[in-house]
Amino acid sequence: MLLDAYENLTETPNLELKVLTLNINEGHNEELMEQCLILKEYAQYVAKVRNYTKEMKLDVAVEHANLIRQS
Repeated sequence: MLLDAYENLTETPNLELKVLTLNINEGHNEELMEQCLILKEYAQYVAKVRNYTKEMKLDVAVEHANLIRQS
């Protein structure tokens, strides 16, 4: 059984988690964006939607961004 492979079983396991968070908003982490075009395009799309939401509801802003993206 997999649980048998662990020596120190406790009710509450002691875990350590290290994470690296990256800002993927447009204008940040340019090196990463240049290496991953899909991520760069997603950041641009999100920026457009955010900009449109200043003047219209979110669902309309998303539709508007999609229309512009397709043209």
